[in-house]
Amino acid sequence: MDVSKSISQLTIRNCHFVQCEQWFIDYIRSITSLAEITSLHIEFKHFSIDILLQFLHLLPNLDSLTILFMSSNVIRQLTKEQINMIHAASNMNQITKVNMEQMVDLSRIDILINLCSQMEYLQVQCRNDIDLESVIRLILMKRKSNLFSLCFWISNADDSMVKKLQTIIYFDRLLVNYTIQRLHDRIYLQWERH
Repeated sequence: MDVSKSISQLTIRNCHFVQCEQWFIDYIRSITSLAEITSLHIEFKHFSIDILLQFLHLLPNLDSLTILFMSSNVIRQLTKEQINMIHAASNMNQITKVNMEQMVDLSRIDILINLCSQMEYLQVQCRNDIDLESVIRLILMKRKSNLFSLCFWISNADDSMVKKLQTIIYFDRLLVNYTIQRLHDRIYLQWERH
C-alpha cells in the first residue's frame, strides 16, 4: 500500500517567517517528493506575500488554498518585483478554491484575486463590522472569468444584508443572472460563467 498517495493536504500553523529558511524549503521539497500536495492550509501570524509566493512556487499542484490571518498587520505598498511575481504565479498556479478565514482588509482579497486567476470559488469569513458592500464591489469588479461562486461567512448575517447586496448588484450592474441566498451565518452568491 502506497501511503504517500493519500496525503494531499499540507497545514502550516502559526507561520511567522519573513522569508522561508532553506531548511524549511528543503523540508517542503522532501514532502512533495513523496506526495502530490493539492491543498494548502496556512495560518499567518504576520501575513507575507513573499512567503505565500514561495509556497505557491514549491507546491505547483495546489487546487485549494485556505489562509487564516491571525493578525491585522498592515500590507505596505507592493513592490514592482512583488507585482511581477504575483503576475507570474497567477499564470502558473491551478488554484480553483480559496478560503479566507478572518478577513481583515480589502488589500488581502485583492492580492488573492490577482494571484489565483483560475479561482472558481471564494469563501470569505468576515468580521461583523466589515463593510460588505465594499468587499462585494471589489470582488465582482475584479472577478476573473472563472470565478462564479462566493460565500460570505458572517456570524450576524441576516436577510437585510442579502437585500443590501441585491441592491448593490442591481444598481452597480455587477451581475445579471445570479442567485443569492442566506443559510444561517453564510451568504451564497452564484452566477453564470462567461
